[in-house]
Amino acid sequence: MKVAIIGAGSRGVNVYGNILTANGVRISAVCDIDRQKVINAKTRFSIAEEACFFDEDKFFEAGQLGDGLVIASMDQDHYRQAIKAIKTGYKKILLEKPVSAVRGETEEIIKAAKENGVDILVCHELRYSGFYKTIKEVI
Repeated sequence: MKVAIIGAGSRGVNVYGNILTANGVRISAVCDIDRQKVINAKTRFSIAEEACFFDEDKFFEAGQLGDGLVIASMDQDHYRQAIKAIKTGYKKILLEKPVSAVRGETEEIIKAAKENGVDILVCHELRYSGFYKTIKEVI
C-alpha cells in the first residue's frame, strides 16, 4: 500500500509517517509549503523527486499519488484539501482534527464522501486532554 501525506510537520511525518512505514506502508508523495519539511520527508521516506510538492494545487493536479491520503496540514486547510482529495479520487483519507472550524463544512465533507464512496477517518489526538495536562504537571 502507498500513502501520500499533505502536511509534513510533526504529526504528518513523525506520527503518521512512522506508524504507516512501521506497518509496511510506503509513503509515496509529500506536500507542504515548507520546503525543508518536504526535503526532510523525501530523504526519510525515499520519496521520488517528482512526488514532492510545495503547492497543494500542483499536488492535486498530479492525480492520485497513493492508495490513501493523510491530511495533517494546518487546521484551516483541512476542509479545502479534503474536498480536493475527494474530487481527485482518493477513497481512503485520514483527516487530522478538527475537520473544520466553520459551521457546515464538516457536513459538506461528509456528503461529498458519501456521494463518492470515500472512507474518511478523523484522528482525534488527545494531547490537550485534562489527564495529559495532569501527567505533564506531575512530570
